[in-house]
Amino acid sequence: METISDYEPSMLQTWERNGFLNVKIHYSDDPDKDPETELGKQWYKRFREGYPERDWNREMEIDFSTSSGLPVYCDTEKIILKSQSYKPSLPVIRGWDFGFINPCVVFLQVDRDPNKLPGTEIVHVLKSLTIQNVLIATFARDYVIPETDRLFPGAKIVDYGDPAGNQRSDKYPETSIEILRNFGIYVRTKIAMVDARIDLLQEIISQDRLQMDPDLCAQLHKDMCSGYVRDKMGRPFKDGLHDHFPDAFGYAIWNLFSMQKEESLKRPAQVRRHIFSDPKQRHVRPG
Repeated sequence: METISDYEPSMLQTWERNGFLNVKIHYSDDPDKDPETELGKQWYKRFREGYPERDWNREMEIDFSTSSGLPVYCDTEKIILKSQSYKPSLPVIRGWDFGFINPCVVFLQVDRDPNKLPGTEIVHVLKSLTIQNVLIATFARDYVIPETDRLFPGAKIVDYGDPAGNQRSDKYPETSIEILRNFGIYVRTKIAMVDARIDLLQEIISQDRLQMDPDLCAQLHKDMCSGYVRDKMGRPFKDGLHDHFPDAFGYAIWNLFSMQKEESLKRPAQVRRHIFSDPKQRHVRPG
C-alpha cells in the first residue's frame, strides 16, 4: 500500500489547517498514470473517456475554477467553435450586463445559414468583453466604444441589456442606461422570466445554431459550458463571476427572438425593422 512517504517531496504540496494535514498530489505524479509514459497514456485514455470535461477538471485536474452543480445550459458541445468574421452588411448586436463594478458586453451578429431552410437564423458571437472594477461610464467610454470602432468600423450598432439597468440606486444619480445614453448608446430592454430567457438561448444551442469565436469568447464559452451552474434548488446560481457573460448574451437573444419563439425562432422581423429603419444612424434608438 502506498503512503505519503513513497512519493518524492517535490511531488507533494502539504499544509495544515484546523488541526488537519492537507496533501495535494496530481495523478500524473504516479508514473503509471502520467500521460507522458506509455502506461500512463493507456490509463489516461481508459479513464478520461468516462468523465464529462467539467467533472474531470474538478476531480482529476484539481481545477476548482470549474464550479460545482449542474450547468445552466446543456448540449454546449453543440456550440460551433471557429473564428468569426465581421460582416459589414449586418448590424452588430451588443448585449449588456451592467454590474456595479464588473460590467460586460457580448458582441454578436445574426445571419441566415444558406444550408438550412429559409428564415432560419444563425447566431455568430464575435467577442465578449469585460473589465474588472470599473464603473459603467468608464467601461463604455474607455473600452466598449474604442473596441467597437477597432473591430467593427462603420457598423450599425444595436444595444440590448438587463432591464435592471433602468433602476436607480444610491451609488450613482443616474441609471446605467441613462449613463450610456450620454455616450450615444441607446440600450433597449425587455422584461422576461429568467427561465424563459434561458430556454430561448438553450433552443438555439440545441439546434446547432450558435457559433462562437474560441479566442475572443473564451470566458463566455467556459461560463456557458461549466461555470454558470444551478444551485441545490435547481435555480441559476448568481456568483457574480460566471453569470455575467451568459446573462449579457441572453438579454440580446431574448430581445431579438422572443417575439418569434412561437414560430420556431425564425427571422426576428419586428426587431430588424428597428435595425434597418435608418441606415445612416449608427446607434439605433429605442422606439
